[in-house]
Parts: sequence; structure tokens; C-alpha cells
Amino acid sequence: MTQKRKYAFISDGAVAAVRKYVPGRQPEGVVEVTSQTGDAGTGWAWDGSTFTAPARPDIPAGDLPSLVRQEGRRRLAALVEDYTDLERETWKGQLAEAQLVADGGSSALISALAVPRGLSAADMAQVIIAKDAALKAAIGPILAAQEALLNADPIPQDYRDDTHWP
Repeated sequence: MTQKRKYAFISDGAVAAVRKYVPGRQPEGVVEVTSQTGDAGTGWAWDGSTFTAPARPDIPAGDLPSLVRQEGRRRLAALVEDYTDLERETWKGQLAEAQLVADGGSSALISALAVPRGLSAADMAQVIIAKDAALKAAIGPILAAQEALLNADPIPQDYRDDTHWP
């Protein structure tokens, strides 16, 4: 069976619609979408050889700070997405107890967490302290990037682009 190909219907230099047809069965006057023409979509411009996506409308400057913070929040959440909210609520207490154990004290919580892992309480404390340090090391650059964006004048329209974030 012959594969269908994409064709664009052009009206006044713009793509009116894109449809798939078996080659040779497409209507007259359509333009085949190929690697040479680039992709096409409704509303895209056609200059006779390539398709161009329409420009995105600018985001109002007043909306950008909250959008930057939303993007920062999304990136921070990705760091801890494998843990439930309830687990994360215990982290501050776990760290305090781990520091107590690291300083020579004891903790029922750290001992309980160590047993199923086959670790000593001291080793478990070091695991918790290391994970906390790693999380802080990952959080810092994200917050710094967010702050840099918030202080940019103007805030770039492509604030979500990875070039602005670690």
C-alpha cells in the first residue's frame, strides 16, 4: 500500500489547510510538504519555496514575572517528582535527626530507615546528609536562573528556553 504524503492548500500566500493524499491522487494546486519546503501548518506563510510558521504574539511584559516563577516552580518540582508530598514533609526532620547521629547521638527514626537498607545508623545519616546537599546544589542554580530572568530588562519572551536555565 502506498504511503500518503502531506500536501498544503495555499491561498493568498498562506496555508489554508494541510491534508494527506496518496501521491498522484492529490488535488491540483496543492504543494507537497517535504524536507526541502519544511513543515507546514494552517496559517503558515508560503513564499513559493518554503513554509514559515507564524510569529508567536508577544507575552505582555506584566505577565512575564509570574510566568518565570511558574517555570522555576516547574523545574524545582521536577527535582523531587519521585517523592510524595508526605515523604518530602519529613525531610527537614530527617536531616535534623541525621545531623544528630552524625554528631554522635542516636535517633530511632534514622535507625528505622537504616535497617531495610542494611546500613548502620551512621551510614544512613550520611546518606540523608548527602541527599540534602545534592538537592540544595540542584536548587541553587535554578533559583539563580529565575532571579536573573526576573531582573532582566526586558524579561525575554523565550524565558522557558533551556538556554536560560541549568
